[in-house]
Amino acid sequence: DSDVYNNTATIAGGGAYVLGTFNGVENLSDIYENSAPNGGGMAVPGGIVNLNTSDMYLNEATAANGKGGGIYLTAGGALTMTNSAYIYYLNQAYDGAGVYADNSTVTMESNSIFRDNIASNNGGALYLTNNSMLISHSGRIGQAGVGLENEAILGAGIYAITSTVDFEGYIYNNLASYAGAGIYAVNSTVNLNNSQVGGTDPYQANTLGPGGWAGAGLFLTNGTRASLDTTTIISNTLPTTTIVAGGGAMVREGSVLTMTNSTIARHSADSTFGGRGAGIYISDGTVTLDNSQVISNTAFTAGGGIRMFGVSTLNMLNNSVIQNNETTDGEGGGVAATGTPDINISDSSLYMNRATTDGGAIYLDAGTLDFRGWWELIGNVAKSGVGGAVAVRDTGDIDFSAENTSYIISNSTLKGSGGAVFIGNKDEVNLTATSGARITIYANNADGDGGAFFADNGAVFDVDGRVSFNNTY
Repeated sequence: DSDVYNNTATIAGGGAYVLGTFNGVENLSDIYENSAPNGGGMAVPGGIVNLNTSDMYLNEATAANGKGGGIYLTAGGALTMTNSAYIYYLNQAYDGAGVYADNSTVTMESNSIFRDNIASNNGGALYLTNNSMLISHSGRIGQAGVGLENEAILGAGIYAITSTVDFEGYIYNNLASYAGAGIYAVNSTVNLNNSQVGGTDPYQANTLGPGGWAGAGLFLTNGTRASLDTTTIISNTLPTTTIVAGGGAMVREGSVLTMTNSTIARHSADSTFGGRGAGIYISDGTVTLDNSQVISNTAFTAGGGIRMFGVSTLNMLNNSVIQNNETTDGEGGGVAATGTPDINISDSSLYMNRATTDGGAIYLDAGTLDFRGWWELIGNVAKSGVGGAVAVRDTGDIDFSAENTSYIISNSTLKGSGGAVFIGNKDEVNLTATSGARITIYANNADGDGGAFFADNGAVFDVDGRVSFNNTY
């Protein structure tokens, strides 16, 4: 029961200044109520800190731009947390309330936890910069419960700039006032494996405050490359009082998000001020779904599942699914794409998506949409517009090619034409079943013209191969 508490430094390291090794090895041996301009609890310029069941709390970096309320790691410093070590309970700083790491490494093992740390600027739990690294095996950034949120303007859980996050564990109950409640990453690498961001139980959602904008789960910008493997991003919360986007993830400015065996689900961007891309918002970025799902997301304006803007790319492959997404006052229940989008769908399905206006599954007004391999468009609905499954307008270009049996079934418009597909420009649409493949277009319905397909404004369908129709209007 050895504590380091109630100490003050005038430069750095209120509780300890570690050049060598500091070991905290008992659950009653804690570091608390210390202060300094930087590193309220500890400053670690190249040293090593091991917290094994020891905790840090109520430490403060007091400078106006103070770094590291709990720990300030620099110059290759290293922190290892094991056996439920906590950095928690009102550690405070301008940046990095829990830990600020500059060219340093943080390792979390055995249910170690960051919770209720408060940054007045960025990085509530952790701020990583200058090639720093976070490595987590069963770590937790946040903890479910009233008042247990890590808080910041950006990156309430993790703020990473030119750094790497290799994370396995949970990121939940973090509160950002503007963006990136779970993770805010700038020109960084983010790898989430067997992880959960957000949650459906009480106090698990990562949340943006009343003036928040985007990326309640993840905010990826400036060339960040993120990989999700066997990871779920679920039920993170956007405000309803501002224009909002990307409840699950915001992917922008050349960033790339690759999802493998992963899911983004149950987000709402239903703000009447403008809500777009409740699941994912892509702005000049690339998203690849590999055996992954975007399901049960709702947006007010456009793109219940995914909104694409600018020069953006969406790839769906290997049994990926966009399902049960919805817009409540706009187009593209599954996907709404504008700008210069490139959408590639192969061996994947879009089921039961709903748009209030056009394009129950996909709305495209520019760029390209290509179907390859096998694919399914089933049970999608445009409630008061056109294109029960797909609506293409303006300069959008779409082609269907089936190398294996593919289906366009039971899509519908309730008050418009093109029960399955509506083309409202001069596009020549290729609908091709290659040798040995078949496209079945069945039981689609339009409360207007074109039970399955409607070509307007000079559009042409070029049908080749085994393609069968049986639809109503």
